[in-house]
Amino acid sequence: TQIAANSRVLHGTGDTDTMSPAQLAQARFRLTSLRPDAGQLSDQEILQLTKERERKFLEEAPTTAAEAARIILDGVKADRWRILVGHDAEVIDARVRATPEQAYDVEFFRAFAAEVGWTVAGERRGG
Repeated sequence: TQIAANSRVLHGTGDTDTMSPAQLAQARFRLTSLRPDAGQLSDQEILQLTKERERKFLEEAPTTAAEAARIILDGVKADRWRILVGHDAEVIDARVRATPEQAYDVEFFRAFAAEVGWTVAGERRGG
């Protein structure tokens, strides 16, 4: 789904091609944890990186919106209190439960990303 772009519309400018100052600051902060040079990027570069991440999420997600909806609805019907959609959700859930005190460390995220095949902004796969 277009949850990221739609969230920006709902909580900000009403337009997927722009970001409010608060959204830019939040995106810059998020990107800085993954990419140290993000603090030096222009607002337009932050917007473009954000849009690229949204596009990749939409086009490369291993679970389609229809599959996710089925998983969620089946979980609700089965009265499950935790519903995980996708392999990455299962992996991060297990990792956080195993070492919750490390869940916000950069190395924790990098190890998770490597395990599920994600790339970290500014880094190449395998590096």
